[in-house]
Amino acid sequence: LAELYPSSEYIKPALFNLALCYKNTGDTDKAEESYRRYFELTGKGDDAIGALWEIFNIQKTRGDLSGALKTLTQIYGESEGREDGLEAMYYMGEMNYDNRQPDEARDYWERLAQQKPASSAWRLQGLVKLGEIYEGEKNYQEAARVYADIAKNSTKPDVARAAAERARSLAAMARPAAEPAPSAEEAAQPAAPAKKPAARKKAVSKKAGAKPSVKELPGMGAKPAAEEGN
Repeated sequence: LAELYPSSEYIKPALFNLALCYKNTGDTDKAEESYRRYFELTGKGDDAIGALWEIFNIQKTRGDLSGALKTLTQIYGESEGREDGLEAMYYMGEMNYDNRQPDEARDYWERLAQQKPASSAWRLQGLVKLGEIYEGEKNYQEAARVYADIAKNSTKPDVARAAAERARSLAAMARPAAEPAPSAEEAAQPAAPAKKPAARKKAVSKKAGAKPSVKELPGMGAKPAAEEGN
């Protein structure tokens, strides 16, 4: 039908069913080709995006990293603000991470963190991955900020509570022991530039030749305490 009647109104469902048949019989090359033809005929829309996701899954299973990333980029471009675009960006990061390219993965997930809506499940999952990366680098301040973001924007109360607790714990690890840990909301705010301490005037001893005593400021130079259980 697809070959004999290319202009038929039934060509699109025929191509999609043909792709499914090829996929079920293990002929992934022809399945990918049929999904691609279906996409080209369908244009933008949920059905067309669905065909691209099928192509991506075939390429991913085959181990075609380059082709899969190209398809994800196409999905992102065709999505026009739909959730598929955020999902595609998340998988771009995951595929790079699984293929031992953590810097590229971090870049995709950091870009995903800037997307809207803030409560998107894919955005929040990307933040979880970023938090794991920051913790592995012992960058506790950034990790705390990420978890505070999750706590603020998750629509699941149990997830929000767990993320808020994690943010407080990491914020405490990021600060000297003498300073109080900030709330989850405070941890989510960008860190303000540190002010230089005002120079202290040296005390002049009445006794000639005596040096003024110097006391260390409390909390300065203290290493963050390692969190138990990690």
